[in-house]
Amino acid sequence: MHKNSFKINLNWFLVLIIVFIILLDQVTKKWAFMTLRGKNMFGHVRDLIIFKDVLRFTYLENPGMVFGIRVGYEIFFTLLATIASLLLLWIVFRTKGYHSNYKYALGFIIGGAFGNLIDRLLHGKVIDFIYIELINSPVFNVADIAVTIGMCMGVFLVIFTRKEPDPLLMEEEQVVWLNDEKVPSDKVIQ
Repeated sequence: MHKNSFKINLNWFLVLIIVFIILLDQVTKKWAFMTLRGKNMFGHVRDLIIFKDVLRFTYLENPGMVFGIRVGYEIFFTLLATIASLLLLWIVFRTKGYHSNYKYALGFIIGGAFGNLIDRLLHGKVIDFIYIELINSPVFNVADIAVTIGMCMGVFLVIFTRKEPDPLLMEEEQVVWLNDEKVPSDKVIQ
């Protein structure tokens, strides 16, 4: 298989990751909106207990940033989030030489960012519904999970991967790494 066609396949796989995260996030938020929003006939918030004292689904509309932090200027924050999401998308598809795993990490972050951005643009707030009661976590959603996974992947890759080229993205000429510099293999004295 030609390396450019494989690179195109990698980009399509990345697009599928991003689209899957956005769709899963939006479908689960729609479910939460339809199922959990409002109060029951006794005036209590509708919660769906998954594991007693551990995990529950509860509806929350978050007008702020992550974990409900309020910024005061929601329009400015939405504009900033839009620019940052588009910039990440551009970086992933326009830059060359990054290890494909970094792109996948950014793909998770982009999918989550766009999932929450869709809510902000359509509703002015983000729908959160997952609550880990065991640790009294903030209420979050699938997009938040994707961003967290992407961030963890990125940190793991930075800490634990060696600085070497991605064999799937290497140029035709073989290269070696000397003192953190890429050197054509025919220039290396054995």
